[in-house]
Order: sequence, then C-alpha cells, then structure tokens
Amino acid sequence: MFCSFALSVQSFPGLFSLQNQPSINPQPTMSDPRLRQLTIKTGVVKRLSKEKTVYEKEVDTQRNRIDKLKAAGSDDHVLRKQEEVLQECMMMVPDCQRRLAKAFEELTEMIKSEEELKETSQYIAAEAALEDAKIIREKLTQLSDPTLTDHLQRKLRARQKKRSWQKRRNARLKDLKNAQQANRDQLHDRIDQWQREQHKLHEEEQQVQQQLELASHFLADVHRRKSTCKRYLAKFEKVRESRRRHHQEEGDDDDNADLTELTKKWTAKLAECVREEKKMKDVLARRSAVNYRRRVENEWNRALFGDVVPRKVEDRDVVVRRRWEWDACLVGEGDDGDDASAVPLGWVLPPEEPAPEWVQYQMKEVGGV
Repeated sequence: MFCSFALSVQSFPGLFSLQNQPSINPQPTMSDPRLRQLTIKTGVVKRLSKEKTVYEKEVDTQRNRIDKLKAAGSDDHVLRKQEEVLQECMMMVPDCQRRLAKAFEELTEMIKSEEELKETSQYIAAEAALEDAKIIREKLTQLSDPTLTDHLQRKLRARQKKRSWQKRRNARLKDLKNAQQANRDQLHDRIDQWQREQHKLHEEEQQVQQQLELASHFLADVHRRKSTCKRYLAKFEKVRESRRRHHQEEGDDDDNADLTELTKKWTAKLAECVREEKKMKDVLARRSAVNYRRRVENEWNRALFGDVVPRKVEDRDVVVRRRWEWDACLVGEGDDGDDASAVPLGWVLPPEEPAPEWVQYQMKEVGGV
C-alpha cells in the first residue's frame, strides 16, 4: 500500500511542488482605502480643472462685454461695475491654478506609489484626469504674471474696502431713514389724534346746536300755545263784557258757569305755558352763556383788527385822521372825565414840537394836539 502511494506521487511530480504553484494576489475591492483616496483626489483635480476653465472663459466673455460697452458709449458707472467683475474673475484664475498644481502633484505621487492598482478603473480615470489637467496647467496666460496678480490683488483689496464703506454708509442711511420714518409716524399719530379731537368737538357742537334748535322749536311752540291761551281768554272777557252791556237776564247762570269754568281752564294752561317758557329760556341762557365770553372776544377782535386798511396814496391821511380821533379822547393832566380813555399800549405820543413835515397836520384847537 505504501508503494502504491509513492508511485502516485512520482507519476504527478508537479502536483505538490510549491515552486510551480502560482502566487495568490487578490484583486483590490471598493473597500480598499487606497481606491477611495484615489477617487477623491481624481475628483479634486477634475473639479479644479473645470473651475479654472470656466473662470478663463468668463474673463474672455467679460472682456468682450466691456469692449462692446465701450464701443456703444455706455455710462462710466456701468463700465466700472463691469471692470470690477472682470477683476474678480481674473483674481480667481491664479488661485485655481495654484490649487490645481498642488492637487496635480498629489495625484501624480499617489499614482507612482500605487502602481499595483494599475488594472483598476479608478487608476485609469486618474491617469486620464492627469492628462487633461496637464494640458490646462501648462497653458500659459497673462494671468500668471506676478506683477498683474499683485495689481489685481491691490484692486480687489481696494474694492473690498469700498464695499465695506458702502455697507457702513447704507446702514447709516437706513438708520437715518428709520428714524425719519418713526418721527413721521409720530407726527401722523399726533395729527390723527388732533383730528379725532376736532371731530369729537365738532360732533359735540353739532349735538349742542341740535339741542338748541330743538329747545328753540319747543319754545316757539310754547309761545304759540301761550298766544292761543291769551286769545281765548280775551274772547271770554269780551263775552262777559258784552253780556254786562246787554243786561244779561238771571236765567243765564248756566252759561256764566260754563264761561267761568272755561276761563279757569285756559288760565291754568296759560300759567303752564308761562312756566315752560321760563324753563326753556333758562336752558337757552345757560347754553348761550358758555360761548358768551368767546363771542365778546371775537367782537372786539373784529372791531380792532378785523379790517385791513389797503395801502393807497391817501394812507397817510387815514393814519392822521385815526390818530386825531384817538388823541381827542386822551386823558389830560388832572382830567378825570368819563368820556376820555387811557392811551393804548404801545401808542407813540406826539412830541410837543413836531417835525416840520408834520406841522401842516397839527391842530391846536382840537384835543390840544
């Protein structure tokens, strides 16, 4: 049995030979961190390449737009705004180029160090991304000039400073506008309150006026009934007088009694009308007394300041005549007459010896002027 096993081994010399067995190299899977890192770096290179291309195209487009605006004779303000946009785009290109160079070097080093991943799709995509990025990275433009970059950085800092100032100014103007709006709202509230008070006062005056009109109407009705009572009583008195003249017979006592009864009734009605008349007059007097002082003040204002004398050629004569009328009523020294009045406040008394141009208006015989 042992010999049989030995022949079997010798019959197949390469079956159990360790040297002829193939080496076991497992293929990398998606869980391999190297593949994930390779995918991330490839995505960064692609994104930065695309971003740099987009900014370069935007720079060219913005330059063409500015040239068209200059050719069309656009406003300087519009041109400055477009130039600011151009400067910002031009500043982004060098930045993208620096970040792309850094990402390009990192991906290149990783590809060199991970050659065993050459058969994977991630490795192939990374090589293709490097080829595309190499073309974009090696593209020489005037934006890579350090002098121009420094100039654009200074422009951008100046623009940022200007924008900060504009933000502070807008905030200050906004606060000022809010304060003005608050003041305006406060004034509107005061005006609305004054209007409400005036409207309420007007309604109260209308109510008082309606009450006065109603009282006046009722008083007129009382006067009418009072006149009716007096008229009937006068008729009754004429009937009695007529009967006395014609020597009324003794058989007419019933008629006399009826006449007496009617007279009593109408006399009572007349007394009632008199009481109502007195009551209504008191009510109207109390209502009218509220505005009495105001009416008196208004009458004096109209009497003293109501009419404005027009400026004419004879204004001087009018002034002299009014002055003469006032001076004629002045209180003299030692004179306590009731017809005289005191000098008005602020009135300028004439001098004892007037100027020559006023001599022709001097009247010695009236008021001692």
